[in-house]
Amino acid sequence: MCHLHGEFGKLSSEYNVTSLYYATHKTECDVLISKKIPNMEHIYSDAIMSWSWLEKYGEMIEPDTKNKENLFKSISGQLEIVGLAPANDEHLFLLINTNPKIKSVIYYYLKDEDRIELPYHLKKPVTYKKVTKFWNSMK
Repeated sequence: MCHLHGEFGKLSSEYNVTSLYYATHKTECDVLISKKIPNMEHIYSDAIMSWSWLEKYGEMIEPDTKNKENLFKSISGQLEIVGLAPANDEHLFLLINTNPKIKSVIYYYLKDEDRIELPYHLKKPVTYKKVTKFWNSMK
C-alpha cells in the first residue's frame, strides 16, 4: 500500500522544521507555524497537497516528495484507489488518465455521489467497490 497523496501522520513541509523546504524558507514557515491551532495537527499534514509541489511551491525539493512522484509514474496494470475524490483530486485523475501503463482501476467509494461523478474524471475501465467493505476487511 502506498500513500501517494500524503499521510495525515506527517506534517506538511512548511510546518516541519526538519524539512528542506523549511530550511530554505524559514521566515515564511515560522509565520505559518506560529498560527497553528493546537490539537489540529491533521490540518497541517502532508495529506492535503500530496506531491503537487510545482503548483504549490514552484519547486520540488523534498526527497520523499520526489519518491512519491516517481512511484506514481511507475504504476502499471490495475490501480486500486482509496481516498481520492472527484471533487478535489483532478490533478491525480489527469495523471492516471495519461499513464498508458495503468490499464484499469478499482475505485473504492464512500458516497454514491462520488461513484456517479467519477466517470467524468477518470477515463480508464473502472470497477466500483464500497470503501466500508474494504475498511471492515482490514480489521
